[in-house]
Order: sequence, then structure tokens, then C-alpha cells
Amino acid sequence: MRYLLTISLLVLLGGVGNAAQQKEDIDALYRLGFEKINENATEAELLINKAFQLSLAEDNDAGIADGYFYKGCLFDRLMQVDSAILYLNKANTLFHLLDREENIPDTYGRLGLLLIKKNQPQEGLRHLLEALKLAEKFKNHAALVRNTIVLAMHHNDYTREYDEAIKYLQQAESSAKKLADKNLIGHIYLQYSISYNNKKEFDQAIDYSRRSAAEFKSIGSSYNQMRALFTLAQVYKALEKPAEIHHVLAQVKPLLQENSDNLMKANYSKLLSEAYYLEDNFEESLIAAKEASELLRAGGQTQGIYHMSNLLFRLHYLLGNRIKADSIYDQFALADDSLYSRERMNLDADLRQKYESEKRMQQIDLQKMELAHAKYFRQGLIGILILTVILCVVVYGRLREKAKNERILNLKNEKIERQFTTLRQLNEYNETLLREIHHRVKNNLQIISSLFSIQARNIHHPEVINLIEKSKSRLKTISIIHNTLYSQKSLNRIRMSDFIKEIGESLFEIYNVDGSFLDTLDLNIKGVNVFLNADTSLPVGLVVNELITNSLKYAFSESSISRTGGYGAPDDDTLLMEGEERSHEIEIVINKIGENEFELKYSDSGPGLDDAIDIQTSKTTGIRLMRGLLQQLNGSIEYHKVYPDHHFLIRFKEAE
Repeated sequence: MRYLLTISLLVLLGGVGNAAQQKEDIDALYRLGFEKINENATEAELLINKAFQLSLAEDNDAGIADGYFYKGCLFDRLMQVDSAILYLNKANTLFHLLDREENIPDTYGRLGLLLIKKNQPQEGLRHLLEALKLAEKFKNHAALVRNTIVLAMHHNDYTREYDEAIKYLQQAESSAKKLADKNLIGHIYLQYSISYNNKKEFDQAIDYSRRSAAEFKSIGSSYNQMRALFTLAQVYKALEKPAEIHHVLAQVKPLLQENSDNLMKANYSKLLSEAYYLEDNFEESLIAAKEASELLRAGGQTQGIYHMSNLLFRLHYLLGNRIKADSIYDQFALADDSLYSRERMNLDADLRQKYESEKRMQQIDLQKMELAHAKYFRQGLIGILILTVILCVVVYGRLREKAKNERILNLKNEKIERQFTTLRQLNEYNETLLREIHHRVKNNLQIISSLFSIQARNIHHPEVINLIEKSKSRLKTISIIHNTLYSQKSLNRIRMSDFIKEIGESLFEIYNVDGSFLDTLDLNIKGVNVFLNADTSLPVGLVVNELITNSLKYAFSESSISRTGGYGAPDDDTLLMEGEERSHEIEIVINKIGENEFELKYSDSGPGLDDAIDIQTSKTTGIRLMRGLLQQLNGSIEYHKVYPDHHFLIRFKEAE
């Protein structure tokens, strides 16, 4: 059994290896043929047809789709527009069926340009825009650049919206440079040159023609290099500089020897004729013009011959060949009248012939496919049986391994569950214990506060009573933190707005704020919901305690607050504020200003600190206490007073 499986796998892998190698060979033929399209159309056609026949023989759908695409490109190069559209439409259909997303945008772009050439600008533009949309959808950056260039060509050649063409070229240039594709950059510069030449901005046109030629030269694309140089010569023709045209054509001449394309040779002769014409050398101009016409006629370029008639008419007329000039004019007029009808008749005949040919080819292909399918069905059936045996063995082994892993996993899960239950119980016990500790600490602090109150009854010295009251308020603040910790769900986070409010209410109680005064005293706590840990809350709470105590004792009218003892002039243990009769308000704003940094702003409606007090250097106990507490939090305290407003600004960081 083991040997049978081994032999079966080797047969299958051998078949897969041969198929992969043939696919690589077909792709290589297509690529080489595509590269030859601009250099030698005949050789390109042989290579593309060979790859297409191999794809048909192997029933390779992807290769057949590529064949239709490259045949369409070839017919486009040969200026057989209708045949090009026919094959590109076939390719587009197959690419969609095979989900070949990388090829679809280029196919739409080429179809768009061909439809525009067929005088169907709206349909062509629709295809171009579809190409751009699909290239962006499939994230095919190279196709997006290529089709943007094609859209610019459309504006240059048909709509004459040259500024719009330049806008698209600027978008394409940025992307092409990111791709570092010299071929695309060369085509962009070429279209720039055409746009600026049409706009009569000749310096720009000359610069971009030269840059385009340089890019194509660097990658060895002689065909496109000639196109760039011909564009440069067209600019010099518009500037009526025949010497410059001759100079450019001298650069083109050696490139023509590498390329047997009659269209390029015709362009060379046409531009040479134009240069001689500008120099008033009409005899040489006529020789070159006739040579260009013959090359166009040999290449079947009826449209090109039609455009050459204008130059030939002028030359014969200037040389005194009036009869020949009149004959050319008559032919020009006749061709102008009958060109459309003749093209329609030729197109109709060509389409009928191609339809019949395609129909016969489809019948032959169908018979070949039926024979191939019968053969592949037998081979496939054997392969399926072998794969079924292999699959059963693999599945059986996997099932046994899965059952073993599940048993091990269940044992580990049971162990983890037991450990989790134990940890949860231990955690609950620890939390209960910690809450009890906080509760006891709070009770102990209350006992100490009560002791301070008992002692205060037997003391009549105002300063001592003042110290006892301050100590009681500070103990109350610490007690509030412990009360908050043991009464809430979370043991490590305290909501500062509730905490500050509780401190304020406690201080109102300690300093016996009477009802009439409470009606005009507002404690406003503002800001976002800030939560701090206990190590940070305690120092911040004590600082707030000092500030509220100071406001209650000195910021407002003494007649509005009854105290437990009399007060004389404030000593060095107080923050000095002068009271006055007015509406009373304390405002505290706390906000988060950084990742681990907070800001507290404190203000009251009192007159503020005496101008002589500097809180950064003051030796009073309250200020020194606040500075010391804030140092624990890497914080700072500032006092700002701009009449009639004043406030304390405190910044601090949460303790680790």
C-alpha cells in the first residue's frame, strides 16, 4: 500500500511539474512577442501565435485569454482597429471569468483608446474611466498610471483640453516615480511635450521631449525613443527652425536601422520634407514627401496618405507643376468625400470574413476540447481514486491525533479551572481583609479626631485651638480616603470629584458653616471624570483641604462663619487673606492634561492672598505643607492674581 501511494504521488507531481513548465514557456513566448511588437511586428506575430496555439493544445484558459489580449495589442500596433477591438473584448470576457484582476484595467484602457480612434469618443471615455476605477479598486498601481496616461492622450488628441491632460499627467508622474518605472515616466514626459506644444509653450515642450527620449534611451527602447525625437522635431517645425529639425533627424537615423517599421520611416521622411520646405528647398522637400507617401502606401496607411496630400499639393504648386497639383487636389477632395463610405464597406467585409473564420475555428476548437475532455476524464478518475485513498489515510490519522489532543486539553482545562477557583476565593478573602483594614483605619482616625476635640474643650489659647482644628481637618481628609476605599468596588481608583466634594462638606461641618451662610456659599467642582489611586489621592486631598480651610477661615466675612474658638491676626501657620462682605463661591476644576499628568485650578470669591506673600518662598506651615505634598507627586503650585480674579494652579503626576 505504501509503495502504491508513493508511485501515485510521483505521477501526480510529475504531471503538475510538466504543466507548470509549459505554462512558464507560454508566458515567456507571450512576453517576448509583446516586447517585439514595437520593434518587429512580423516576428512578434509569430511568437504570439505560437504561444496561442500551445495554449489551445493544452486547454489552458489563462493562456488563451492572454493570447486574445496580445493579439489585440498586435492588431492595434498594425492599425487594424476593428480586429484589435474584437480580440480585446474576448480577452476582457475571459479575464473576468478567470478573475484575472491584474489584466482587466489595461484591457479596458486599450479598448477605450481604440473606440476613440473609431470616432466613438463617449464610449471610449467610458472605458477609460472604467479602467481607472478598476485599477484603483484592485490596487494595481502600474495599470492606474498607464490608464491615466491614456486618458491624457485622449485629451491631447481629441478633446483638446490640454490643461486637463497636464493635470492627469501630474498625477501619473508622482505614482510612476514611486514605482521607479522608466518606461512609464518616458511616456508621461512624451505626453507632457505634446500638451505644451499644443498650448504653444514651446520651451516646456522641448524640455519634456528631450527628457522622454533620455528615459527611453536608458532602457533601450529605440521605438519609443524615436517617438520622443519625432515629437521634438514637431515642436521645432511649429517654431519654423529647420536646422534644429535636421539635427533631431540625425539622431533618429541610426535608430531607424534597428527598426524596420515603415511607419517610423514615413514619419522620418515627412519631417525631413517639412524641414526642406521651411528652407525653401522645394525639390528636396518633394523627394522626401514622395518617399513618405510610398512608405505609407506600402504599409496600408490610407489615413496617412490622405494627410500627405496637402503637403504634396503645395510642393507641386510651388514648383510650377500645376497639372500635377490640380490632380492631387482632385484626388484629395474625392478621397475626402469617399473616405468614410469606403472605410465602412471595408470594415463590413472584414467583419463578415472574421466572423466566418472565428466560427470555423470555434467548431474545430470544440471538437478538440471534446476529445481532450474524454482523455482527461479517464485520467482524472484514476487520480481521484488515488487521492481518495490518500485522503482517507490522512483523515484517519488526523482524527486519532485530534482525539488524543482533546483528552490532554480537557485534563489541562480541569487543572486550570481548579487553580482559577482557588485564586478567586483567595482574592475575595484578601479584598475582604483589605476593606476591613481600611474600615479600622478610618475608625482609629475618628477616635484620634475625637481625642483632639476633647482636648480642645480644656484649652482656651486661640493658636493651640487653631492647630487642633487644622489637625482635625487633615485627619478627616485621610479618613475620607479610607472610607472611600472600603465602601467602593475598586480598591485602587478614587473618583476625585466625589472625593473633593466629601472633603468640602466635612470642612463645612468642622467650621460650623451656619444655614444663612450656606445659602450664599457654593462649592463648584468641575472637570472631566478623573480617577486617581490612593497614593495620589491622599496628597491631593490634603492640598485641597488646606485651600478650602483657608477660604472658610479668611476669604469670607467672619460674621458669616461661627468658629469653635476666637481668631486674632493670622500667624505664620496660615494663608493670609483679607475678608470682605460679598457673595461666596469656591470653584475647583480638575482635568487630565497628559498621559499621566493632571491640573487642578482652585479659586474663591475672596480678595486673594496679600501681595507680599510669595508661595514659592513663604515659610508658613500651610504653604510649606502643600509644597512638600506636591513634591511627592513631581508637582508644582502657582498663584495668579489679576484683579478682581485670582486662583491657584496646581499640576501633578499620578504616583506609580
